[in-house]
Amino acid sequence: MGKCFSSFQAVFKPNEANTPQSPPRRQSTRRPESLPKPPSVVDGPEKPVEGVEEVLVVKEVDLLLKENGLLHHTEQYDVMEREKDPLLVVRRGQGFVISITLSRGYNSEKDGISFIFTVQDAEKPSYGQGTLMAVPLLAKGTEPGTAWNAVLDSCTENMIRVKVTPAADAIVGKWKIDIDTKLKNDGAVSYSHKHPFYILFNPWCRQDQVFLEGEDLLQEYVLADTGLIWRGSYNRLRPCVWKFAQFEKDVLDCSLYLVSNVGKLTFAGRADPVKTSRVLSAAVNSPDDNGALMGNWGDDFGGGTPPTKWIGSMKILQKYYKDKKPVKYGQCWVFSGVLTTSKSHLFN
Repeated sequence: MGKCFSSFQAVFKPNEANTPQSPPRRQSTRRPESLPKPPSVVDGPEKPVEGVEEVLVVKEVDLLLKENGLLHHTEQYDVMEREKDPLLVVRRGQGFVISITLSRGYNSEKDGISFIFTVQDAEKPSYGQGTLMAVPLLAKGTEPGTAWNAVLDSCTENMIRVKVTPAADAIVGKWKIDIDTKLKNDGAVSYSHKHPFYILFNPWCRQDQVFLEGEDLLQEYVLADTGLIWRGSYNRLRPCVWKFAQFEKDVLDCSLYLVSNVGKLTFAGRADPVKTSRVLSAAVNSPDDNGALMGNWGDDFGGGTPPTKWIGSMKILQKYYKDKKPVKYGQCWVFSGVLTTSKSHLFN
């Protein structure tokens, strides 16, 4: 027989149960330098990926109340001057400027900006009713036309100034502002401004139906907050001073309330000065849908104020707006004073 060599080799292993084991090595808790660290307050937010463009984001909007108030003759309004949450008041058909702070510089070739304006009390804003307006930002120097428009006024590192012009037949009342920003052909980001602004009729605008020519007439019939009302019979007339107080607290909001809630004027009607005037004429009288003032031509004025004691519209409209009940009492000249305030408040 030939020799046979086996490749098998026995391996001797000692009994593990009887062999003392060394203690397990403690794992290191130190994070390897190659692993990324989670973001922290100290490190700040993660930097954008190089080469990937970020969508433009609106950081802050300034409605420039002082600047616009002077341009629109609305700087005297209480809502413009109050310390807490002042609101912008402008006139339709005339531009107002807003300042927008952005997350980065604006590039007209890559970025798209649109403004969405909606009437605040419209439950379902729509283009057809005129309660929703989508307005793209136009390049600087663009002729805007007569419709709603927004034109770039100036541009700095991360801030733009935009001139917005409501149409000369825009609905009068409170409006909201939303701003949509996007990379062209990409997703969008929306910003909602927390405060509404007011739009009024504009007697300074030739395209507005209420246009009034002559600065002396505008000063007297629009901006003057006091005047004379004539009382008495046709052969015994005497003047009395009346404080219209159209710029005082709550008077503007009360006038809008009379139009929309008491007179229930449609949105289209709120753009029409004739329909607005007719509705206000009825709304200041209490028999018409619980209006602002209750008439009394008798001798008993118990539970209220005698008509001869009123010297202005402010307290009447403020009390009505607070209680939503007719104020007692009025007679012809008191009704005329309150109506003049309510009308001029919307038309001025």
